[in-house]
Amino acid sequence: MTLEAAAAPNFWACLSAAASAYKFCNASLPIEQRVSDLVGRLSLDEKIQQISPDPSLGSTCNDHISGVERLGIPQYMWLVETNTGVNSACYRKDTCASTFPGPMGMGASFNRSLWRHKGKVLGAEMRALSNLRWHRNAGGTVTEMIGLTGFGPNINIARDPRFGRNSELPGEDPVLSAVYASEMVLGMQQRDEAGYPAMLAYLKHFTAYSTEANRGHDDYAISTFDLWDTYLPQYEFAFKTSNASGASMHAPSVHSSSPPRPTPHAARRTPHAAHRTHSHHTCIGCPTPWLRSVFVQCRQRPPQLCQWLRSQHAAARVAA
Repeated sequence: MTLEAAAAPNFWACLSAAASAYKFCNASLPIEQRVSDLVGRLSLDEKIQQISPDPSLGSTCNDHISGVERLGIPQYMWLVETNTGVNSACYRKDTCASTFPGPMGMGASFNRSLWRHKGKVLGAEMRALSNLRWHRNAGGTVTEMIGLTGFGPNINIARDPRFGRNSELPGEDPVLSAVYASEMVLGMQQRDEAGYPAMLAYLKHFTAYSTEANRGHDDYAISTFDLWDTYLPQYEFAFKTSNASGASMHAPSVHSSSPPRPTPHAARRTPHAAHRTHSHHTCIGCPTPWLRSVFVQCRQRPPQLCQWLRSQHAAARVAA
C-alpha cells in the first residue's frame, strides 16, 4: 500500500510503486536494516550531495539537499527555526503556529515544566504543519516547505549586552541554559505510541557564537578554560539527558585561523567525540561564504575537495 503523493507529508519518499519495492521503504523492517539498504544503494557522489546545500533549490542558509530521484527520494530542507515557535506562515486567517515569549523571559521563570510544555507544543505543531504540506514564513515564498528537523533551542551564552541575538537566549548561565535545553528537547522529541518522535531537535549554535558583527568571518579569543567551563557544558548536558538529535554549527574560529571554519579545538568536542556516540548529527547552519564556495565547487567541478572526500570514503571502507 502506498500513500498518494498529493496526500503525503512534505518530503516523503517511497511514494511510487517502484520505490516501494526497496527494502528501505519497508516500514516493517528494523530502522538499521532500512538505513543500511538505502546507504548501500547510494553512489559516493550521491552521498556527497546529501551533505551539501544545493543553491539551485533555494537559500543555502536553509540547507536544501537534492535528494536521489532514481530512488524516489525527494529533495529536503533541513532548517526550520524552532526557538520561540515553529517558523511557518499562517495556515489560514487567525490559524497560526504558537509564538512563545522570548527565551530570556522563559529562562527567567526557572520553570522546567513550562519549558517541557513549550517543547511539546513545538513538536506537535511541527509534525502537523509537515503533515499539512505547509511552508515557512520566509519573505513571502511558499517553496520553503516544513519538514521534521527543527533548529532550536538556541543555547548560546548571553555575555555581551551589545550582542544582537541576546533575546534568543535563555541567559548567561550554562547550567540554566543546559536544563532549559534538555527540558525543551524532551518535549519537542516526544514519542508517539509507535515510538516515533514528533520531530528532531537541533541545538544551536555550536558553539562560542556570541557576537553579531562580521559573523562568518570572525575569530573568537576564548581561553581553554572558558570554552570548557562556559561554552560547551550546556550542549553536553542536553545531549546526555535529552538525546537531542544534533547541533547546528556556526563556523567561527575559536582561535586564529583563516578562512573561518569549525576548528579542531571545538570540533573534537562535538557530540560524537564528547559522548562517544554516533547517534547525533552536526551540521552547518547558514554556511559561511567560504563553506558555500566549497559546497558549490564540489557540486559543479569536483576537484580537490571531492578527491579528498573520495579518499576519506575509501579509507573508511578499508578500515571497516
